[in-house]
Amino acid sequence: LKSLLGIIFAVNANDGPKVLFRYPHDVDNRSEDRTKPSGVFSRKGALVEEPAVVDSKMLLNSLRDSSLESLLIPKTPDCCHKPFRVSVDSLVFLGYPFQPDCELKFMFNIVFVVERDTEPHIMESLINLSTRMSVALAYEERNNSYISENLDMIGRYYREADIPSKEHINPHEIDEMEISIVEHCPFSEMIDESDSLPANLSEVFDSIKHNLSANVLINKTINFSFFIQLHEAQNCAIRLALLRLRVLSS
Repeated sequence: LKSLLGIIFAVNANDGPKVLFRYPHDVDNRSEDRTKPSGVFSRKGALVEEPAVVDSKMLLNSLRDSSLESLLIPKTPDCCHKPFRVSVDSLVFLGYPFQPDCELKFMFNIVFVVERDTEPHIMESLINLSTRMSVALAYEERNNSYISENLDMIGRYYREADIPSKEHINPHEIDEMEISIVEHCPFSEMIDESDSLPANLSEVFDSIKHNLSANVLINKTINFSFFIQLHEAQNCAIRLALLRLRVLSS
């Protein structure tokens, strides 16, 4: 699935909306300034500035967490439990904001990022995938505090990476702080954490990206499976081929 570019886990808790995990994590591209125009010479010899050509993957990598935090998480619970679709230039963000329980003070959104020209039925399937994963995570949260424990784990990794909180930094230094986050963010260490939520999310992304199907064990409890349906015409061709095989074998 070439048009699938990334997966993001965003949470709105007591300390406000945050992007806690994004995969794949491209350090080189995210730390570069993609807004600088390139220059070309006109026939008269004058330097004419024109925007640099930026593909969808580069655009996604250039988007900083602070730009995504307020975009990917609804401000009120009333907006939860509904399909989520937001377009930014050539990117489309797909998810299903979820609040596990009215008594819990946080909301989360598992967001898949695709290119704008992705077929509509693929987009619908990814929203469905986000929905089903959210239900599974909410179930584990109610029974085993799975999300809460992972939020603590992710917070521990950020603290160990010595990344400052935005509440304790000069607003004029936010850009420098986010470059520091890009350079030192411990996403790879989170993935290596056995049975962690980041490990599950990255595995789902890789499986859907390369195989159109995923089968992961969430918290050693839930065997979660999902399959991206092919186009209906392809489905008909596959069913016809299977029918022919049955006829030949009979």
